[in-house]
Amino acid sequence: MTAVRAGAAVIADTDGKLLGIFTHGDFARHFQNDPKVGERLVADLMTLNPVSVHKDKLAVEVLNLLESHRIDDLVVVDDNNAPVGIVDSQDLTRLKLLMMEGAALSALKVWTRRRVSLQVDLQHKPRNVRAR
Repeated sequence: MTAVRAGAAVIADTDGKLLGIFTHGDFARHFQNDPKVGERLVADLMTLNPVSVHKDKLAVEVLNLLESHRIDDLVVVDDNNAPVGIVDSQDLTRLKLLMMEGAALSALKVWTRRRVSLQVDLQHKPRNVRAR
């Protein structure tokens, strides 16, 4: 996550479907109890079945999800539940600024950035890591 300056890594299974998310917050919470958290598998630390949103949802729906679930990162998925991006609360701050300037936004546009995905087998053990 640090190498690509991301606050979260999305984990997909071998079929490319959303399996989990590992955020900076997950790391910080585990670090409080285990300073050697860096030696553990992501599969043991990640949040399984994270809150997600379909890529065609409106920005206001994304804002409502972030606020109601009190999360900073929201995985965006396609019709097959495959991760296609991630929205963080800072993205919505940018949206609010654009809207105040009079920009008309009808659908959520995800700011694309490099995303790190981990392919995990059915036993939740990472097989490989690749940056996209």
